[in-house]
Amino acid sequence: MQSLSTNLVVTKSQNSIAVYGIPFSPLSYSVALSANTDVAIPIPYGMDTAIFSYSAGATVVVLEGLVGATNAVPTGTPTQTTQRINPPVCAVDPVDSNGNPLYLHLISPNPNDWVMVGFYFDGVVT
Repeated sequence: MQSLSTNLVVTKSQNSIAVYGIPFSPLSYSVALSANTDVAIPIPYGMDTAIFSYSAGATVVVLEGLVGATNAVPTGTPTQTTQRINPPVCAVDPVDSNGNPLYLHLISPNPNDWVMVGFYFDGVVT
């Protein structure tokens, strides 16, 4: 598993400015989305953070839920939701309160938006 707290890479740039980066996660997924088609990515057991990367100009709605959850692009009517558009990072749970596996649901109104999701844990064992 890849931990955010113990594997943060800190170095100096050529101008001696401190910079940092997050190592690549071995638990990553990439997907090319088709317009208005929900894609469900399982949240790996033990992970609590998802870091997203998007192709240029992408508009991706992300929802955490059960495998059968409904994720739709927004309409002209205000609707209460837990969805987020292009989140850079999200806290995630691999299972719900009943022990059912959870997924990240991704949908876009655009054809050919790309999304990459890396999963990490905070390094704290409970």
